[in-house]
Amino acid sequence: MNAWFSFNGVNFSKWLKLVDDNRASLPPRKFTNTEVHHGVHASNKRWGEYLIELDVLMISTSYEEQRKAMREMAYYLSAEEGKLVFFDEPDKAYHAFVVDFSDFTGKGLLKTGKLVFQVSDPVAEGAKKELDFTGSIAVDYVATAPAMPVYSILFHEEAENVQIEKDGNRFKLNRMFHSGDRVVIDSEKSAIRYNDEWAMPLLDLRSGFKDLFLHPGENHIAVHPETATVEIAYKEKWL
Repeated sequence: MNAWFSFNGVNFSKWLKLVDDNRASLPPRKFTNTEVHHGVHASNKRWGEYLIELDVLMISTSYEEQRKAMREMAYYLSAEEGKLVFFDEPDKAYHAFVVDFSDFTGKGLLKTGKLVFQVSDPVAEGAKKELDFTGSIAVDYVATAPAMPVYSILFHEEAENVQIEKDGNRFKLNRMFHSGDRVVIDSEKSAIRYNDEWAMPLLDLRSGFKDLFLHPGENHIAVHPETATVEIAYKEKWL
């Protein structure tokens, strides 16, 4: 299989051969150390941004073709941010931007160079999934990093409050809902909309958006009232 990569939907095998890359098994972990009596206490732990370096080869048939290729690549690589995809995982993408496109070295029409991308989201993004249900559902989540779903709840009858139970955690919104009302809960953006209006005051103080995340394995979700129609949309996240 020929090694290739694409950025912003453009396959660069037209100009470059991918020789190697340094994709890590895990992104770096960022944290804050607080000194305690003995040693330190690590807090605010999160996966951090990092660099992906690509070693590439350019083979041209003429110097004019070589210079033209440089100009064309510069145009596509100058985008502020895009999806970086590799040949061995075409269904996964990294949100990245170019931080270095070093000058190519070598004699004549055979050149080697390096492309460096900064990955702003430390996990790769996979396929988008959409599920519909009423009452309850078990979601078998196969990816390796938590997904942050958007829940859309459509009411078919009057209901006092709405509650999402997920694996022992409860997420509750407080108000009287009527038939035809729709609530959208975006767990990634920590946002709630009620009939297309911003509605954060509905959130019960004991509820947290992280309780709605999907984790690797089987996730059990139940929505009350059971008569409401629920749509869940999420993108797989991969370490």
